[in-house]
Amino acid sequence: MLSLSSLTGLSGRVVNMNVNASVVGRYVRAGGFLRRPVSAPGPARWVLRVRDSTSQAVTIVMGNVTVRNAVEYPADSVKETDTEVMLPAGYVPTVVTMRSRRTEPAAEFDVAFLDPDTLREVKVDAALWYGVL
Repeated sequence: MLSLSSLTGLSGRVVNMNVNASVVGRYVRAGGFLRRPVSAPGPARWVLRVRDSTSQAVTIVMGNVTVRNAVEYPADSVKETDTEVMLPAGYVPTVVTMRSRRTEPAAEFDVAFLDPDTLREVKVDAALWYGVL
């Protein structure tokens, strides 16, 4: 399992030099805990936006619920999805799986929350993602 460091979270480029980039259909799997952008008591409604980069497809499971299945691989016609989620006040165990046909040993994540009222985008960076060590 890849440990996404506090430098990137789920928003940015991760290079895993131990991966053989010549292998077609590589998988990158990251486990950790996700928290919502605004702390407040009780559950809150947010929109989870996931964008697939070229030759990649992303699946996200929160708790035991698949909130975003890799729509198609590689992402050609569907490159972005928005999913409404109710998030608790604390941390949600989350697993992110990416399938990649990139020709380099890198994974590029583009995951964000949208405030459903203002549509303000908040990247899931190190402040919202806590990777498993």
